[in-house]
Amino acid sequence: MAAASRTFRVFVSSTFSDFVAEREAWSAMELSHLERGTPTAAALRELATRRGWRDQWSSRPSVHVTSIVASAHDEAGNDASVLCVKLTEDPAQIEALLPTLFGLHIQDSVARGERSVFVDRRHRDLVRRFVRSGDAARVGLASLASEGRVVACALLGAVGSRMSGLVSGVDPLAPRDARRQLAEATHECASLRLTRSATPDATTRVRRLATHSAPARVIRTVADEAWRLTRVLFRGAAIVAGRRQRAAAIASHRAFYDADATTALYRRQTSLQPPERTILTELRPMLRDARILDVGVGAGRTLPYFATLGREYHAFDYAQQMVEHSRASSDDLVQPSQIVCDDARQMRSAADAAFDFVLISYNGIDSVGAEEDRLRVLAEVRRVAAAGALFCFSSHNLQSVTPAGGTGVLERMRRWRRYLMFRAANPGLATLRRQPSAMLFDVGSEYAFAHYYITPHAQARQLESLGYRDVRVFSVESGREVTDRAQWTQLLDSWVYYLCRV
Repeated sequence: MAAASRTFRVFVSSTFSDFVAEREAWSAMELSHLERGTPTAAALRELATRRGWRDQWSSRPSVHVTSIVASAHDEAGNDASVLCVKLTEDPAQIEALLPTLFGLHIQDSVARGERSVFVDRRHRDLVRRFVRSGDAARVGLASLASEGRVVACALLGAVGSRMSGLVSGVDPLAPRDARRQLAEATHECASLRLTRSATPDATTRVRRLATHSAPARVIRTVADEAWRLTRVLFRGAAIVAGRRQRAAAIASHRAFYDADATTALYRRQTSLQPPERTILTELRPMLRDARILDVGVGAGRTLPYFATLGREYHAFDYAQQMVEHSRASSDDLVQPSQIVCDDARQMRSAADAAFDFVLISYNGIDSVGAEEDRLRVLAEVRRVAAAGALFCFSSHNLQSVTPAGGTGVLERMRRWRRYLMFRAANPGLATLRRQPSAMLFDVGSEYAFAHYYITPHAQARQLESLGYRDVRVFSVESGREVTDRAQWTQLLDSWVYYLCRV
């Protein structure tokens, strides 16, 4: 079997060298938490030498639990005044606690500005298989609880004669002692990276330098964008017509989002956008005890981040196929019944005043129709939101429909190409741009259906006229809040995030 172009990051146990030898679908493998002096390390290095793989060692600190001592606690096992530390070695109990570990790891990663591997169901299932397999001589899970809430977890595995941390997660709001107590007995472990490919010869190195070096990539990217821009400049109308013809069979927005190709596109997107990270980080103290409604959840991009944070999580989408994928990819985190098919214009699945935070991401509110439908969605949000609840959504920015803006040659060319496509798809664009809001045909549904575009000032007025207050604006590019309303007119981001109070 040909080696795939990917990297494995895997756990290590005393029998893992056999596992490595049996696997073929990898080109590079990273083995973490491996002590240099153990028999496992020697066996893996000998295996690398025998197979002709390159190896590279590095040392880094790793959680190593030398002892777990439970603090004094009540009969229920909780102590509101101190961190309560427990060690679980029963695989069934460990598996029951894994969703908590995954949630802590996801939230910890967001707080650190990183992406957790556990937003992907495949990685969560990998850990479950590891716990069930008994591959390590011993598996354990250390958990720290504060005031009855688990605030830190570490999955442990036998490395030689010791128990070392394999995966850990700490609640960003946990007491300061939690992270220290979880890692106070750290020691140096090694990380071994094995690479299948042999050392390239001089000719191969020169060829790679010429084709994959940073200057070569920049030249190729600029040349490709110049070709795209030229093509749109001379054939923009024909390109739009061709896309509309291909989309002729699409009956509605719902049918577009229910199509296999659209679902596949959304399935590949698993990261939060910069404003979503900013807002989640700011609101984390409130959200972890909140009832959250995720409207237009799509294929579940936002689900792992918000479902693992809130006290109660519900979501819906009006494309049935999106709902089915969200359920299949997250039924280990939330009950499938908590994700339903519904319409934002009439939220039949949501009761009055039932939620403390409502989210509509990825400009979902712009796909429901014109002004009347949008106002129905905003009225429904007010109905299902509790008094004082927060509402977050993103919307296309009408001010972005311009060739202006962008830094650098490449970004300017991209903005010009986008503007020329808008002009080809929307006759009278100059007049539409001068309005506070407009329905525009764009690439979102192959130019077959119009989307709602609005300026930030007009959106704030629209919200305030409906009773929303404290409207805030966030740049989708930087993720930062634009606090000065005078600067809103200069905001040229393709879309904007809004946060307001109901």
